[in-house]
Amino acid sequence: DLAAADPGGASARVTAADGEAGTLSGVLITLYDRYDNVVDNADYSRNLNVGIDGPVLLETPTLISVAKARANDSYVAAYTPAIAGEYAVRVSLLGVASLDRPKLTVVAGTAVASATTAAGAGLRTANAGAPVSVCVYPADAYGNRRVRELQAGAGLVVTYGGQTTNGAAFEIP
Repeated sequence: DLAAADPGGASARVTAADGEAGTLSGVLITLYDRYDNVVDNADYSRNLNVGIDGPVLLETPTLISVAKARANDSYVAAYTPAIAGEYAVRVSLLGVASLDRPKLTVVAGTAVASATTAAGAGLRTANAGAPVSVCVYPADAYGNRRVRELQAGAGLVVTYGGQTTNGAAFEIP
């Protein structure tokens, strides 16, 4: 049992999985008593504070919800990240911080046309019959750049004037 008077005897082990912007993600937290036994005799979800530090700060209870998982006596801190980047998870129980601070990576979500941008001289001027250069920057709904598509046009599909291409370069007749 975790006594509020002696939270120092308890510990939390945190498992964090990488996520994708705009997708519900979770961090698994398991509580142990001073003898390294899993604590399963009460619901301590209200005594857990979870923060995810990175490009933006996510905190309980506003951006992260914590609930006890019935199947394995652990807790799940659920959150939906919007900004891609590297994050560190921090957990405290009854005001005592856990030593576990796992890292997680949030990648950009699926590219959408409304957030994708283009740049280059070919957008401003062009001469008939001469090649032009345009760079397309795919991004997800939150504005995160899709780096994978930027690498040699991998997965990038461009349609213009009825012509569709997969890749980084194409000609428009």
